[in-house]
Amino acid sequence: MDANLRAELRYKARVLDDQVTRYSEAARKLRGADPVGGWPARNTESAVATLLAWLVDEAIEMARLLRRAADADAPAAGEQEKGATS
Repeated sequence: MDANLRAELRYKARVLDDQVTRYSEAARKLRGADPVGGWPARNTESAVATLLAWLVDEAIEMARLLRRAADADAPAAGEQEKGATS
């Protein structure tokens, strides 16, 4: 796998982890676990819709990056198979 692609995947994974953590904390506030400074109930649907849309977008982007990584590694895997059967 190319170093730039590996760095991009690492970055995306870190962003995804940070955002999921942030949304998870917000969800706890919405459920009332932390009512001080929590969001009003009327924003619950909007917050959930935002979270779901963002997660879908990130999942699509991660899938694209992983597909690129797999495609980049495919020729190398084919060469290894040739070497193993020779």
